[in-house]
Amino acid sequence: MKRFMIDLAKRAGKLADNNLFDKSIKYKSTKDVVTDIDIKIENMIKKEIEKKYPDHAIISEESDDVSGKSFTWIIDPIDGTMNYSHNLPLYCISIAVVKDKKIIMGAVYSSFYDELFFSKKGEGSFLNEKRIKVSDTSAIEKSMVYYSPSARGGFSKGFLLYNTFTRELERVRSLGTLALEICYVASGRGDGVVRFSSGAKIWDFAAASLILKEAGGKVTDFSGMDINEIKQSDFVGTNSLIHDDIIDVTANFS
Repeated sequence: MKRFMIDLAKRAGKLADNNLFDKSIKYKSTKDVVTDIDIKIENMIKKEIEKKYPDHAIISEESDDVSGKSFTWIIDPIDGTMNYSHNLPLYCISIAVVKDKKIIMGAVYSSFYDELFFSKKGEGSFLNEKRIKVSDTSAIEKSMVYYSPSARGGFSKGFLLYNTFTRELERVRSLGTLALEICYVASGRGDGVVRFSSGAKIWDFAAASLILKEAGGKVTDFSGMDINEIKQSDFVGTNSLIHDDIIDVTANFS
């Protein structure tokens, strides 16, 4: 299953890269886009999963099929579609496998940079087969956290939290792709990532959350409670060391 997942992610990434400057764009809503390549990648991944594992369920950004099956694949054909639609190469393919409602394996492929993040539950996390771990930053005022107010509503609360972070943290950054932000924290390229539930769908964080936890990080909701790994939720992921300090801030916005 590991090799199958990795091969799928790389095939999907190649398709995305090959069409970066040759795609059509549609708006699902005022600020929510989808490209024809999102659909092509999703269809390719679903077809291969259904052929290899016909008894497994599939959940994706554009469709879902759960049917009460014990194994479920959660896929995001392109996380960072807005970036992709503007020819910005900050996007990734995200694939996770859930067994009995627990994520057991995840892959996030940043294809333009040929960086494959992978984890299997209990076996650590890897970037291009090299083990990764979270940063050792322990002071919130020295931390860099990925955060952006949601584009899908709640701007007032979102910007209040942003203003608080700019006072409390060393730096606030946003890449426009939640899965990649989480993987960057897992590999020490940042210390935390925060997202309101309106901007954190399960296909955005399913694979990456496992990668972060297996790299030594911690994942909760805004109040510090464990999140349901396969349901939409406010999201806080950190290197563990600054988690309580971040929760002290986000708890006021939960």
